[in-house]
Amino acid sequence: PLGVQLVSPPDMAPRSMGSLSTLRLRQSIQDAPWMGGAAWISLGNGLFQVLSVLAGIIVARVLGAEKFGIYAFMLTASVMLTSVSGASLGLTGTRFLGAYLAGDPGLAWSVVRSANLAAAALALVLAGSFALASPLLARLLPTGTLQPALLFVVTSPLIALSIMLTVSIGNLTGLSKFRAIGVLQFGRGLLTVLTVVPGMLLAGVHGAIASLALTTGLTWLAAHYIFRRCLPAIGHPTAASSVAGSERRALLHFALPSAMSGLTILPATWLIQALLLRSR
Repeated sequence: PLGVQLVSPPDMAPRSMGSLSTLRLRQSIQDAPWMGGAAWISLGNGLFQVLSVLAGIIVARVLGAEKFGIYAFMLTASVMLTSVSGASLGLTGTRFLGAYLAGDPGLAWSVVRSANLAAAALALVLAGSFALASPLLARLLPTGTLQPALLFVVTSPLIALSIMLTVSIGNLTGLSKFRAIGVLQFGRGLLTVLTVVPGMLLAGVHGAIASLALTTGLTWLAAHYIFRRCLPAIGHPTAASSVAGSERRALLHFALPSAMSGLTILPATWLIQALLLRSR
């Protein structure tokens, strides 16, 4: 008892308050899944960007300035088409899975299923149009480019697969599969280094872009496999007609306007880049 009285309450109070604050901070972090999710996504995207830059540096040093400019031009076309079309449909999956998965899993699954079908149709239309218009689009490339029309044909699968990958990542985000997304992005970056450099050495710009399409396709298959394994938790609606109106409203009033707004600025942006590429 005498030993206890030697420690005054004012000395113990700051330590107790500090410990209590630390425990509350730790608990709040544990109760906020987005904190861990943000860390996983940031880590995965960061590693993907670093590895992509590394592959780009190697490609630039081997191909030279002019051919690397063509490679970057084709890659930018794929990124722009993906960002303005696939991103909106991927955001649809994120929004409806996050908002309705717990309360109405049937509605969430139906809307996501419709968004995935719309993404597949959009990917086929954009990639097919890109390939069919390759003789006309080839005029945008500098004179002397090796097989310019074939270059657009090779890029078309990259566009389609990038759209599908973006939608799958959006679906996984809605399911809070942040760790899986981080691992997928890291694997994608690693595959980029392992495939793009050999593809470039074998077939130049055409081989590098084909290797990117292969990497994107493998990543999409992995993301789609993870999503399919999560379907039992989402649920399968037995009467699809009961939520058909919600599906149409979700696509007509949320996804499609977002995609079309992005597509309106795409031609002007790409034309400016083509003029810069042709200028010497």
